[in-house]
This record gives sequence, C-alpha cells and structure tokens, in this order.
Amino acid sequence: MSFAYLIAASRPCPMLAKMRGEAFALVAQNTDLWVYFRFCEGGVYTERSETESCMTEKGAEWLRWIYGLCGESFVFSDVLLRHREGEEDFAKLVLKHIKENKVSVAQISAGLRLDLRCFYRMEM
Repeated sequence: MSFAYLIAASRPCPMLAKMRGEAFALVAQNTDLWVYFRFCEGGVYTERSETESCMTEKGAEWLRWIYGLCGESFVFSDVLLRHREGEEDFAKLVLKHIKENKVSVAQISAGLRLDLRCFYRMEM
C-alpha cells in the first residue's frame, strides 16, 4: 500500500507540477477537471492512521497555498492506494465521485480530520 495526495481542480495548475521536491503529476484530464497526484509517505502535511488523517498546521498552510494557485476551491484526497491500484485508477474514482456529486465540503484548517480515500471540496 502507498500513501499519496490527490488534487482535482477546475482549471490547470501547472505550478503543482513545478514544486521543488514535492511535485504533483497530472494523471487525468477531462474537459473541465485536471487531476494531480503525488506519492508521499511522510507525515508532514497530514498525520495518518489506518483509516483517517489529521491535517497539520503546515498541511493547512500548504492547502491554502494550493487554493491560491487554483484560484478557487478544489477537491482533495489523502490517498491510501490498495494492492495493485495505481494513481490512474484512483483518478478515475475521483472523477466518478465528482460526477455523481459524492464529494464532502471541508474548510481548510489545522486539525481537520479526513477519512482516507474520501474526497473533499476544500474551501477557505
């Protein structure tokens, strides 16, 4: 199993792919969504258990910065990939959930609890 972060934005955010040492990869794109993915095992932005994560202060600052890059709310997931599941598979899952309106809304803040593998529209 691997941990990662997923960002789905309604417009391209090329700066996500240019972050030094923390770059995201564009893994899916359709007519109105760009899905970025980044593997990360450490607990700098979120502290993880087997089922949920908790946003750290640094993580909240990081998401606020991403909000500024995207210019509006975006979908975020703290990802736990399952055996033989790839980032493209998870990107398809987020696109399906967005289409079916199965995305929760969350305010960016330190201490925010997120269920792993769930999708959250992050707002300020």
